Amino acid sequence: MIPLVGILVTVLTVQSPPSAAPPPSGTPSSSAPAPDSATPSTSPPPLPAGLFRLTNVDSRMCLSPPPGNPVAAAGLIQSDCDGRPEQFWRLHREGTDETAAAVHSLRNEHTGLCLSVDGAHKENDVTVTHYLCGDDKGLFPDQFWSFRYDTARHGWKLVSRNSGKCVALPAGSGDGEQALQEDCDGGTWLLWRT
Repeated sequence: MIPLVGILVTVLTVQSPPSAAPPPSGTPSSSAPAPDSATPSTSPPPLPAGLFRLTNVDSRMCLSPPPGNPVAAAGLIQSDCDGRPEQFWRLHREGTDETAAAVHSLRNEHTGLCLSVDGAHKENDVTVTHYLCGDDKGLFPDQFWSFRYDTARHGWKLVSRNSGKCVALPAGSGDGEQALQEDCDGGTWLLWRT
């Protein structure tokens, strides 16, 4: 009589899968688990180092001067992101604010003018413009901006150091809609991607 343990060992030996073949040469072998790509990042992406477009999270349109209107003090609008030269901006680091966050000026690559707020006003519903980048004393107060990242909605708030308010577009607005300075509440209409 064969002991039961001997039959069980024989069955397990016969039923066990063949050992895995070694990986082909040149292919790294690792027993570490693959990183979970579904885990969202809580850190903001880096700000662009070169040319970039500011795309509104809500409308998915780009911030730019009106087509054919490179005049200083022209109000900025949103338009389809079609690659026109006036849709491109460049960051210039200008220092830090009271919280040690980086402060930048944004210069339109096509016009050479800086992102500004009409008349350096500090209230809501004021037109966001592009204007001469300061004078012989430096940039104007409304030409300094901080980027604050919203990790939940993956967009940047573009905050004026002068007013503490954000560049925004009215919710649900379309092509040609004017950009305004508004309170930095939680709406996606004031979030931007670079």
